[in-house]
Amino acid sequence: MALTPFGKALRRLRIDRDMLLKDMARKAAVTPAFLSAVEAGRKPIPHYLVDRIADSIGLGHSEREQLRSDAQISAASVQIGLSASSSIFDRSLAVQLARSFDGLDDGQKNAIKKIMDRRKE
Repeated sequence: MALTPFGKALRRLRIDRDMLLKDMARKAAVTPAFLSAVEAGRKPIPHYLVDRIADSIGLGHSEREQLRSDAQISAASVQIGLSASSSIFDRSLAVQLARSFDGLDDGQKNAIKKIMDRRKE
């Protein structure tokens, strides 16, 4: 199984700091087996893990945000947070996107990405 971007980032951090997997696991208060499974993409990345690792090895803000980004990219599933005031239209759009995402071709995904990228400007 290929490493996820998060797994690659963890390995890079360990190598850069001369740490073994068991050392990072101990510092993050998880078992080495669990950290290995997360790194290899066999287990989902718990929401608390990025901050535990970042705090325990002293990552700066930009390194922490990069690790968080790698975790998000590596997630097998994502959640769209809808507020209590979200409209029926918003809810149906989120559900429709989730249900049909795997069926979209690259052109359709690129079109959606362009729309989302424009919102950042």
